[in-house]
Amino acid sequence: MDAIGGVSFKHARRWALYGAAAMALCLGATRHAAAQSIEPGDLIPAPAGTNVILGYYIYDHFDSVNVASKHPGSGTYNASFNLNLFIERYVHFFNIGDTPAGYQIFDVNGFQSGTIAGANADAGGQNQLALSVFAWPGANSATKTYPFAGIYLYPPVNSAGFGSLGWAGDLQVGISQGYGDHWNFEFTAYGTYTGPTTSPAGKTTQDIAYTLEGWAEYNWNPQLNTSIGWTTELGGVSQLNYNFTGNKTEIEQIRGWVGYFVTPAAQIGLEVNHDFVAVGGLHAPIGLLARALYVF
Repeated sequence: MDAIGGVSFKHARRWALYGAAAMALCLGATRHAAAQSIEPGDLIPAPAGTNVILGYYIYDHFDSVNVASKHPGSGTYNASFNLNLFIERYVHFFNIGDTPAGYQIFDVNGFQSGTIAGANADAGGQNQLALSVFAWPGANSATKTYPFAGIYLYPPVNSAGFGSLGWAGDLQVGISQGYGDHWNFEFTAYGTYTGPTTSPAGKTTQDIAYTLEGWAEYNWNPQLNTSIGWTTELGGVSQLNYNFTGNKTEIEQIRGWVGYFVTPAAQIGLEVNHDFVAVGGLHAPIGLLARALYVF
């Protein structure tokens, strides 16, 4: 097995708490955590009856935060801020007739430390719980073509400033296409809806955020694969009491991946990423994602 379908995790740093700096700059959490982000090979379905247990460690270092234009506090502010997250995930695959499908649940915990615009932003606690169902309508193993569709739901679980106080959800479509014995290309697009939240400051609302992702993967042999990818995020304009906060989702990121199956049922993998553009939120010059999975 060289892939596990639909089981990656979009960097949960998107929910990073801005702490006192957020209040000062009228920022909201727009770097969204979302389960629908993919690692290479994730859009290839596993056989019905397959179970997968995954563990992730995510580290991100942020060196600045941007307040978008058309806001009185617009500009870029210094930051020295680190996010550490630990994710547990379970995935089960089955068939609906001849269509591969599955469901999953995951939980995120972690902590953050450092300063943003000179203000302390330390926090820790449960970040996010998520549930999803997904399927591959029209999957064709003969041509290595796997169209994908998934729905993700994020309940309002929150502690220590992590997560969303309102319901959130995603709708995702994508496709995986293999070529020959070594190449595989994957593309996915999804929209993220975030429900309104309330706090002593008032009511926060956010427009739908849109994300495009792609990977070009080369499988050197059944054990080793390497990939290069790109992520674009747009939308997600945030308002506090219907006034623009200066926060939105506008990110361009390059990603690199290496994965290795140490046994036929166990894989370890590492992603390194870099933000080229981050408007209306935190900028990460370096981010890491380490993943281990076991198939049974």
